Amino acid sequence: QHASIPTGLTVSCNGSPLPLVPSARYLGVTFDSGMSWDTQIDSCTPLESCRRLVSCGECAASRVAFFKAVIMPGLMSGSNAYSASLQARHQTRLQVLQNRAARAVFGQPPRASAQALLVKVAL
Repeated sequence: QHASIPTGLTVSCNGSPLPLVPSARYLGVTFDSGMSWDTQIDSCTPLESCRRLVSCGECAASRVAFFKAVIMPGLMSGSNAYSASLQARHQTRLQVLQNRAARAVFGQPPRASAQALLVKVAL
């Protein structure tokens, strides 16, 4: 459990008050008021990009490169910031997203095994 933000707290930068928001994105990492992975993981679902890649008929090598260069960095962004608070449920959610993305990139049905696909991209 993390401490909540005290009511009435005012934060300013160069004399200008900053609004308190439930989450903020900085350098690709989403920080939320509870400093949890939930908001970050929710923002890491590039499945539409995967589907577009498949519909364009890109070759397998391009799909592997896309997965390694776009999908994995998106899923892992912020891992250094949050690694101390990463819980088993977050690891499971990241694994599920990784598997979904692999299936989408390679045009596999939703229930297909992702293990062979992850071997294909050397993960």
